Amino acid sequence: MRRKIIPYNPKLKKFARKLRNNMTFTEILMWNYLKGKQLLGYDFDRQKPIDNYIVDISIAKIYFSQ
Repeated sequence: MRRKIIPYNPKLKKFARKLRNNMTFTEILMWNYLKGKQLLGYDFDRQKPIDNYIVDISIAKIYFSQ
């Protein structure tokens, strides 16, 4: 299956990186739990630019079965 590339505004990439590097204590605790696929094996992304927005939490891949 080919991976679909999600369009994003390149101007937001630098700002998203700034948000990732300046997290609050609560965000640090949450991401320490979410990183490393500790929650049901899902791989989470943080502050990801998607279109003209910065999404705080996204799941990299989810496969749905019927």
